[in-house]
Amino acid sequence: MMLWALMAVGPSSTAAQANGLAAPVQLVAYKHGYGFVLSEGRTRATDGWITTGQVPQASLGTFWLYSTDEGVRVDRAMTEENQGTESAAVQTYEDLLRANVGSEVKVRLTDGKAVEGTLVAVLPALPPATSPNDPVPSLVRPEYAYRYGYGPVPVAPGGPVTHLVVQSGQETTTVSVGTVSTVQFGNEPPKEFARPSRQKKLSAHLLRGDEPVSGDVSFGMGYMAKGIRWIPTYAVHRGGDGAVRLRLHATFINEAVALADTTVHFAVGVPNFIQQDVVSPLSLETAWTGLSSYFAQMAPQDGRRRDAYSNAMMTQSAMGGGMMGGEGAVYNPLDDSALEATDVSGAGADELFFYRIDHVTMAKGARGTFSLLDMQVPCEDVYLWDILQGVLDYREDAARPTERLSPEELAAQLAASRVWHALRLTNQSDVPWTTGPALAMVESKPVGQDLLRYTPAGAKVDLKTTVAPDILAESAESETTRQRDAMAVHGVHYDLVTVEGKLHVSNHKSEAVRLSARRELQGELIRADTEPQARKVARKLTFANPTTELVWDLTVEPQQARDITYQYRVYVRQ
Repeated sequence: MMLWALMAVGPSSTAAQANGLAAPVQLVAYKHGYGFVLSEGRTRATDGWITTGQVPQASLGTFWLYSTDEGVRVDRAMTEENQGTESAAVQTYEDLLRANVGSEVKVRLTDGKAVEGTLVAVLPALPPATSPNDPVPSLVRPEYAYRYGYGPVPVAPGGPVTHLVVQSGQETTTVSVGTVSTVQFGNEPPKEFARPSRQKKLSAHLLRGDEPVSGDVSFGMGYMAKGIRWIPTYAVHRGGDGAVRLRLHATFINEAVALADTTVHFAVGVPNFIQQDVVSPLSLETAWTGLSSYFAQMAPQDGRRRDAYSNAMMTQSAMGGGMMGGEGAVYNPLDDSALEATDVSGAGADELFFYRIDHVTMAKGARGTFSLLDMQVPCEDVYLWDILQGVLDYREDAARPTERLSPEELAAQLAASRVWHALRLTNQSDVPWTTGPALAMVESKPVGQDLLRYTPAGAKVDLKTTVAPDILAESAESETTRQRDAMAVHGVHYDLVTVEGKLHVSNHKSEAVRLSARRELQGELIRADTEPQARKVARKLTFANPTTELVWDLTVEPQQARDITYQYRVYVRQ
């Protein structure tokens, strides 16, 4: 069902190719390092059977074969692998030695001696014995003669060359590469050599009704492949007239398949492929081939991925009624209650939605960038202040009820507690803005970069640009009363403490500013002389105190200051 749903996303043009190779006609790229490929071609069938050397690396359960010809279906398919040889260019010293197996050589050693004769083999380090009955293989065992290059057809074993075998008349000499000074060849060395290769073959049986197909027929394959990723990047540019232009580009990394006039869909959403990391047995592989660090994983014990930042762009959050005092639906980066999902006109499939680019031609291993959106957007200037919590941060951990913040935690809070200038952008288009880093520019000058979070059509989002040095903000809290032994739960005793907080904001700019001040506290709000938006959030539910989020939306006049006081109660473990 998934295969046909993806085929329906865009038009599919079958590539007619005399060699029977299936060319990628459609690719769905996800942000998490995988892509779904649809490749199609035409070939000839004999008694229902077609064969091809295309055996892609595919995730388990995602490799499907089909035909676009009416009434034709794939009845069965097999893959197999044979050993063969292929021509390779001489590029290294070891390649040169392998290419000259069978040639006359003069090997001069570091001690001044020389060995002359025919180079009959080049050897890597031999594998160790697997049991007492299977000793280290000798030079005369025929099963190793092919593997290690004995004979006129040289082969390239997996390890480095460690020994040369030179024959002169009836005498055979094995020379360690480490003792070789120079090698002189009797003839001009070839520029290519033969090396063993894995030759894969896929055979598929096609039926029209109940009869085997013969003659020209279409066939296609769909599969999930690792090595495909797209990363959204934004540029938000404010001109001298105040107009704000937003551009979204897809940075595309393709290490899986060569594309030729292919339709590419960049997926927005949270895909769920439970076997994506398991290679299908039909691929004749046991693991994914080597990919760049963009697709690498940390060690398993680390529990994190190198691509965690990119993957974090997949999951977003939302809250109703505004963020930081903003109007309408604005996304809150601290609320993990929702994921990417909204309608993209004409490009939706279930809960995943797609930006589409046609006629993409890229080599395997190439990178590219594609423009997805370019629009004018409404913008408001706002100033954001996340208020620093007290240096003594109350923790309701049974093992450590109260302790000081670590230097790292304190530094993070200090950085967050500064007042930031932000652009509040409204998405008036009919497509979503997916999460990605956004470069903010004013009249072609970069002023900052931050994460623009997922924003559905019609919603607002705040993009931080830079710290505002002309807006000074201070906060302080003090204990006013303490009621001893106010509560006991399962033998644990708590005091009830009343805390008074004070906020001071001064605006040294020449114009009024709109400031959203946010304070998250453990406890219950009693009062505030300037009424904030207050809500209890579902965090730390096992604690004795609720988590309360306070947001003040203030207007501070030029060269003026605002003061706010508030009180809250908090249970503190004795």
